[in-house]
Amino acid sequence: MAGQTTDVADVLIVGAGPAGLSCATVLTRLFWKTVIFDSGEFRYKESKHFHMVPGYDHRSLLTYVGDIRRDLTTRYKTNTFVNAKATHVEKLSEGEHAGFFRIADANGQHWLGRKVVLAIGNIERFPNIPGYEDCWIKGIFHCQVHRGFEVAGCKMAGVLAVEGDASLFKARHLALEAKAIAQRVTVFTNGNEELAGQVQDALKEWPESLYTVDTRRIKQLVKGPDASDVEIRFDDSTSTTVNYIIHRPVPEIPGPFVQQLGLEIDNSGIINPGFIKVSGIFNETNVPGIFAVGDCASAFKVVPSGVNMGSFTAAGLAAQLAAETPSRHGCLSE
Repeated sequence: MAGQTTDVADVLIVGAGPAGLSCATVLTRLFWKTVIFDSGEFRYKESKHFHMVPGYDHRSLLTYVGDIRRDLTTRYKTNTFVNAKATHVEKLSEGEHAGFFRIADANGQHWLGRKVVLAIGNIERFPNIPGYEDCWIKGIFHCQVHRGFEVAGCKMAGVLAVEGDASLFKARHLALEAKAIAQRVTVFTNGNEELAGQVQDALKEWPESLYTVDTRRIKQLVKGPDASDVEIRFDDSTSTTVNYIIHRPVPEIPGPFVQQLGLEIDNSGIINPGFIKVSGIFNETNVPGIFAVGDCASAFKVVPSGVNMGSFTAAGLAAQLAAETPSRHGCLSE
C-alpha cells in the first residue's frame, strides 16, 4: 500500500494530551515503541491556565503537554510523533500482519501497530443559545474547581440548568459549589418551570439572600467587558449580568473510531454518560487490543484522571506485549 510504513509499532496512540502522553511515558521506560498521533487539538486550548496537577498549578496546559513531549523525544528513542490527525483505524485480518492494527492519518500515511490506545478526548456540544460559544471559556466555566478560585468573592454566579445540566441533582450540585465562591447564586432554567420548582424546594433551607431561581427564557448571552462577566438577555427584553456562568456542555466522542471499530458505549450513570466502555484497571475495550483512556473513556474528565488511566493502561499493555513477544529483548534491540 502506498504511504504505508514497513515498521510495526508496539502501540499506536491516538491523541497527544495528558492521557496519551502518560501512557507513552510508561511504555517507553520498558522500550516499547509507540507512534503518537497529535492533531494539535485540545478541549481547553483557549484557556490560559489549568489546575489540579501538582507542580503545574495555574500554568498553561500547552506548557504541560509540551514538557511531556520534550521528555519523550529528548530522553527516549522509542517514540515517534505524527503531527497529523488519525482518520481511520482497522484490524487486519489477512497477510503477514494479520491481527495487527493499521491507522491512516490525514496526510495519507499508514501506520502498523500491535495495539491501539484511543486518547481522543471529548468535544463539547453547545446548547442552542445565541452567544454561548462566544462566552465559552471567557465567562462560561465548565468546572468551578478549575476556574472558581480566581473569581472568589464575586457578587453573582449563574448556574445554567439546561440540556445535560437540566436536572435537580446537577443544578443543586452546581449551586452548592457556587455558594462557596460567589456571594449570591442564580439558577437559570430557561423556561423549565418544573425544574425551577424542584430546585426551589431543594434550596429552601438556604437564606433567601443567597439564591434565586430564574425561569425566564434566554434570548442571548453577551460577554461583558469585565473579567468573566456575562450579560444574560431574556425574551421579555430584560437582562441581568452575572460574574460567571457554570455550565457543562454535553460531551461527545470525536472522530469515527467508535463506529469503525464497533466499540461499546457506556451510557450508565448520571454524570457524563456516553463514553467508551472499558473494563478493569487496564481500560481495554470490547475489541481486544483496543484500549481507551482519558476523557473519551471516563465520566470524570479531568487531567489527573487521564494521567492515571494512561499509566495503568500502559502497565496492562506492557504485560500483554511481553507475553505475546517472549523472544523480544527491548534494550538489546535498540
